[in-house]
Amino acid sequence: MKKLIMLVCLLGLLAFGATAIAETKTFKPKKAMKYATNVNWKQHTFVDDFRDPTKDEYIRYEAEGLFFNSATANTICYVHILVDYKNKVAIFIREYNRRQPYVWFIRDNSYILMKNSKGQKFRCDVISIWNNKGGLHIKCQIPFINFLKKSVGFVKVMIYDGNDAVYEFKINADGFTTAYNGIRPAKKGE
Repeated sequence: MKKLIMLVCLLGLLAFGATAIAETKTFKPKKAMKYATNVNWKQHTFVDDFRDPTKDEYIRYEAEGLFFNSATANTICYVHILVDYKNKVAIFIREYNRRQPYVWFIRDNSYILMKNSKGQKFRCDVISIWNNKGGLHIKCQIPFINFLKKSVGFVKVMIYDGNDAVYEFKINADGFTTAYNGIRPAKKGE
């Protein structure tokens, strides 16, 4: 009986000890994680003030990337890109983890650089905040959409905040045109 109690205690200690070690482990992004877990474009609908779905649609893309500023380098960031049926484009960035608030920055010299697999480049200014939760609203939305339509594979993106921060990630352009052509506004009476 004593051996059984000791075995149960030992197993409990091992189980709780392993859990405590796993919970205190810190996440350090590796170079191999730099552009991992890119998810394809997915179609969604907006919600109203009561969080009920509307018929107005948009597509969304999620990526992980890195950011750099005067305090940190090679630190993970999470990016969401939205393109709606009105051809509006928003980019939402979270630094460090997915629970952080979205990054807010609008300066006269904030801009986005993109380069596709063919070596073609695209530059666009950031003009405003998307909404009261943050997000970046870009100036040249139709050219942004057209650049993704003509791109194949991954597009490298660099966002400069106009101060000292740089955000780097990749967008998979494959599937963008099909997803974009599938979104629509609500019809009258829907």
